[in-house]
Amino acid sequence: MIFALSLLLSLRTAWCLAPPLIHDEWESVDEMRARLDIDYDYEPQYVDSEHCRLLTEAECEEFDQDYGRQLRERRLNPSEGDFKVLVLLIKFSDHADKEVPPREYYEELFNGNGPSDINEVGSMKDWLNTNSMGKYKVQFDVRDWEVAPNTESFYAAGNAGRSSDLQEIYRDVLTKYDNEGSVTFTDGYIDTDGFLNHLVVIHSGIMAEIGDLSCIETSFLDRIWASGSYSPKGGDNVWRSKDWFEVGGLVIASAFDAPACNKNTGEPILEPVKLGVFAHEYCHGFGLVDLYDQGQQKLVVGGIGRFGIMSSSQGWDISLATPGHLSSWSRERIGWMESITIEKDGYYALQPMEISSSAYKITHGYPEGEYLLIENKYPMLYDKDVEQGGIVVYHVDDTKDGQRERSYPGGEGWPAKHYRVAVVQADGQFHLEKGTDYGTKTDFFTKGMMLGSGGDQPNTDGYQSGVLTPTGISIEIMSDPGFLVVIRVSGFNSRSAGLNLDPGIAVDDKPSESPVEFDGDYSAKTSSDVLRWVLALFSGLGLMVGLAIAVL
Repeated sequence: MIFALSLLLSLRTAWCLAPPLIHDEWESVDEMRARLDIDYDYEPQYVDSEHCRLLTEAECEEFDQDYGRQLRERRLNPSEGDFKVLVLLIKFSDHADKEVPPREYYEELFNGNGPSDINEVGSMKDWLNTNSMGKYKVQFDVRDWEVAPNTESFYAAGNAGRSSDLQEIYRDVLTKYDNEGSVTFTDGYIDTDGFLNHLVVIHSGIMAEIGDLSCIETSFLDRIWASGSYSPKGGDNVWRSKDWFEVGGLVIASAFDAPACNKNTGEPILEPVKLGVFAHEYCHGFGLVDLYDQGQQKLVVGGIGRFGIMSSSQGWDISLATPGHLSSWSRERIGWMESITIEKDGYYALQPMEISSSAYKITHGYPEGEYLLIENKYPMLYDKDVEQGGIVVYHVDDTKDGQRERSYPGGEGWPAKHYRVAVVQADGQFHLEKGTDYGTKTDFFTKGMMLGSGGDQPNTDGYQSGVLTPTGISIEIMSDPGFLVVIRVSGFNSRSAGLNLDPGIAVDDKPSESPVEFDGDYSAKTSSDVLRWVLALFSGLGLMVGLAIAVL
């Protein structure tokens, strides 16, 4: 019974990434407007149409242009260094007597060390430290609950807060702290430009993302939709401290996980929020984009599925407590790893991306902006529930505008239509694009598999601009999923086929900065076949050198 209830709550949370249900199907924005006979001419330039679902045309244009201003200003939060970040706990005025999780819960959620009753693997601080390989260290300053001057519906403004100036929720609280001197902003809270590194606001309402429930009196339009950004709205009306410091990155989310209705009492079942929501939204402050499907094809997730937290924040067990890790593509964009470009035929080794600061990139045979990105995903840390693990291959086309255009071989518009970042699924079923699942073990490339050029899909062919272009590149997996996976890459027409065990992957320069402790368990799982193969290869090379010397 407990398991079934937990699963129900988790599935309910999954719906947070999609529009409301209409007749058991996801209704696109265009379909909704046609059904309601809404004339809508403005086409957003900077945000996807889904963000304008609840807005008038004028509000959509204002929201879109405001976001465009943020993009131009590029007020991104720094992603490397030591930081302090405020976490504000705020009750709406109509929730003054509402029972909420205590401050101590959020203190552990954000600042705890390792596993606990609240954190299955680690805290928000641990998650950031792990994903950044120690480059981002933060201490969260979790404050006591405060009461905002207005009601939840006031801030939601009839559209789930999607166009509202949400800084009004926290304005009075920040001003209070500033006036009483309880926060010294210059003590690690601001960057060199005078912006707060991040600000996390946790409110007492129920998330709007779940839509309307029979056990919740308020409409989802009168609740707040979780969001993350690197610059709050407000223009000239932004909050400023007495010393003219401003808010930089902003996360606003509910204090509770997605609720379900108790069938016996009819009351909503409310559980405290877990890590996944905050980790996903927080990374928007660094400028990371959503990698779930952003088109109008009725997909709940799509995109790269649960292969990265910017697509799904629920990980492989459909739980916000273990939200998974950032994909290599996301990590590289904010300086948390640097891919190594393969330039010749050879054998290449990969440690798990969960503890490694590198991945391999193949640009050979592709036009500018298109490439393959290769990582080793292993069941450990926040990915501990990954099925099997193995090699993940991403096909990237940075000329595409996000995850808006989905298709697959045999689908409408393919190959011109494809995601900006797509998982090359080993089973060739394209379930992510079809919305069949969030990603399964059959999507990993494992020992004995090869991703070749030309022929049946999947393959290494380029598809930028809708033109299929054979690259000649082949990738063969030489070892079982494990702590060390060796791949063989060919197709560069090079006579050199040396062993390339990249030292940047095998040994990180600063292991003390990573929370991972190596106790031998992981290395013990390395395939003995791999070790025998490596030793045999060295023996073969030695024999060749010996023969060459003898001939000379």
